[in-house]
Amino acid sequence: MITKLDITAIFSAAYTRASLRDDCDMRKVADLFESVRSQLDISIPYDTWDFIIINSIKFDDDLSVELLSDLKENYYNFFYEKLLSHLNSIYSRDSAEALRLWEQTYAEAAVHFREDLICILCYQQLKWGMKSEALVLYAKFPKLMQESRWSDTFPYYEEIASNARLSNEIRAFAEMALFQIIIYEYLEFTKAPKHLENAEALLPGHFIVKRGWGEYYLKNGETQKSRDYFLQVIAMKPGYSTSINFIGDSFMAENKLESAESWYNDAIQKNYLQTDSYRRLINLYGVKTWFKDKGPQIEELLTKIEKRPRFRNSIQLVEKGLAKSDCFADFELYQAYMSVGNVWFGNDYPEKAEEWYGKAQAIHPEIPTAYIDMAYLKLNLKQPEQAKEFFMRALEADNENFNVYWGLAYYYEIQKQKEESLANYQKCFRLRPNWEDMINNFIGNLYYSFKEYDDAISYYRKAIEKNNLYPVYTKNLAGAYQLIADQLYGNHDYTAAEKYYIDAASTDNDPVRWNTLGNLYFELQRWKDAIDGYNKAIEIKKDSLYLENCGLAFERMGNLDEAEKYYLEALDNDPESGKLYNRLGVFYYDRNEYDKAIGYYLKAIEHQPNEMLYLENLALAYSITNDYKAAIATYEKSLQISPSDAKVLNAMGVIYYNQQQYESAIELYHKALEIDAENLLFIKNLGLAYRVAGRKDEAIEAYQRAIKINDKDFIVWNELGILYYDRGDFDNAIVHYKKAIELQSNDPVLYSNLALVFNAQGKTEDALKVTDNYPVSEEVKKEVNSMLKEYLFNSANQS
Repeated sequence: MITKLDITAIFSAAYTRASLRDDCDMRKVADLFESVRSQLDISIPYDTWDFIIINSIKFDDDLSVELLSDLKENYYNFFYEKLLSHLNSIYSRDSAEALRLWEQTYAEAAVHFREDLICILCYQQLKWGMKSEALVLYAKFPKLMQESRWSDTFPYYEEIASNARLSNEIRAFAEMALFQIIIYEYLEFTKAPKHLENAEALLPGHFIVKRGWGEYYLKNGETQKSRDYFLQVIAMKPGYSTSINFIGDSFMAENKLESAESWYNDAIQKNYLQTDSYRRLINLYGVKTWFKDKGPQIEELLTKIEKRPRFRNSIQLVEKGLAKSDCFADFELYQAYMSVGNVWFGNDYPEKAEEWYGKAQAIHPEIPTAYIDMAYLKLNLKQPEQAKEFFMRALEADNENFNVYWGLAYYYEIQKQKEESLANYQKCFRLRPNWEDMINNFIGNLYYSFKEYDDAISYYRKAIEKNNLYPVYTKNLAGAYQLIADQLYGNHDYTAAEKYYIDAASTDNDPVRWNTLGNLYFELQRWKDAIDGYNKAIEIKKDSLYLENCGLAFERMGNLDEAEKYYLEALDNDPESGKLYNRLGVFYYDRNEYDKAIGYYLKAIEHQPNEMLYLENLALAYSITNDYKAAIATYEKSLQISPSDAKVLNAMGVIYYNQQQYESAIELYHKALEIDAENLLFIKNLGLAYRVAGRKDEAIEAYQRAIKINDKDFIVWNELGILYYDRGDFDNAIVHYKKAIELQSNDPVLYSNLALVFNAQGKTEDALKVTDNYPVSEEVKKEVNSMLKEYLFNSANQS
């Protein structure tokens, strides 16, 4: 559509305008203009300016920027006017053919992101007198592009991509637009590669497809792979600042800020008319680690953007009746101000953020974006009423804006107003149907937050029906299943809980969920089922936890060979884990293989020398093998780590007690009780040590202290009975024995002790009938009678 003669005319007009200015050195102007003219490629009229390299050092002045901006805009004005003239010429002869050409031109404008031309084309159809529902929809497209509401443009690009009447190039570019909308605007981008593959099939080897793969890998965090693709694009198009910017993005993703800055500046040197690099530098300088030093440069970057308005002279097309003034709305500065606001907000200066959002609002008060961001800022500051006010102002500005209702749904959700949140999500369905899966997922999350898991499940299923590629939906569904299972388990409804645990694991097929199912079966002592659950987890991920759990299940099942095998495999999988050495130590300790147990405990301590449990286990193993010296040494080592560990002091006391070193035991029990004065076990141990040491008064005092803590311990009452019996205080002995029997009525020893007191009082008949007044089993009676007959027989023989 643009010819060499047209280019000559465009430049001739530019020279004329420059010559009328007093501030132009025409030799420099000629140098500037001719460097551009030689690079203009009329075969790509929409994009040719994207690939022009301008010597930014030689022409680094405001005048050159202004002259080039005017030249670029007049190029497009000339181009548009020629397109419209051609369309009108065709229309005068063949309206059907004109509409076909209109459709093609509209699609070209869309895939090259020329919203101004789309607006002009829609205005042209109205001038032809054509009104339709389709035209009403097309007319909304430019506004969506101007406001960067790219997610809402998705249906437009879908229509273009599926239109077989259009060229492969246009359809491929539409697929690329769909790809970019998904990766940059959607909450997930599992469906993005499909569009990239479609573009590649339509336009194989094209640089824009290579750039797309670079963007995809960058979004996935594969930064080096992304750079390889961007460098391929630069080799094909050396002046393409977009790919250079993306390389900067890849370094920013790696937090290599100096490298990112260098590439953004390189993009500016290649094409200093574009503003994307300046906006990227604003975001870069807003990184917290750089903000203090680089933040002051942000205002200078804003000045650069201010000097590069997108439209300067397009009013000429309005004056000619070819366009409306709103076709040329410029949002470059608005978006820059929003970026600065976000930088201040990200650096914890909400007042400054609010100031810049306000500046954006002042430029375009009819656009809700700044109001929405202000609302989120207020929510972050825990000011919900002010947040709601800004959401309402956004709604007044545009009651058909998806982002307003999305924000309101979130606002009502955190305010725990479920019905209001749901009402706003329902409006979101209408405004952005291509987000149906995500909206359903968020409604599921809403019900989930209210613990209404059955409703959450129904919406998660709807999300999966629309998009089964995104794993978060299945994870959310599985999470809802599992919480229902947890509730049922808590209510002891194990059968129903089992079903939901199975649903959770089957839906997500996550090893953690299979392990959880295994744990349920373990709790229910269904060892085989537990092993099956753990093995499914192991098939997905050979984790030492799952292997250890499987070993535990085999051990409980009595299959010690398999248990040992799994424990050893768990250790092989995580040889640095002291926990697994300790597990094997416990395993061999329980099998009475004490030497092996000690070996593994020592290995556990080697890996985690300060772990008290391992030291205590080792000391126990030494104790049971009568290596009391090693046991004491181990306990003393643990006391170096934790000097106030009363359990260790008590355990050392037990060792001395077992060696009949009662005074040492008593001393250690006292030290333990200084730390934990109410510990019943320590007091009982002290009482026993006093008793066997012959310090009976102190033993009675200790046991009475124990009763004050817990008067339901029959052993303590029995011990006191013994002590009073030994002192000849039979009445007190009887009282304490009877209390012990009251607490434990089926222990023959207690009846025997009581009978002995009666016998000592000369009440042999009462002794023989000691069980008659108690509801005891015949077995207990027989055992008591047997014990008494043996005792009385022995006593008679001694007499």
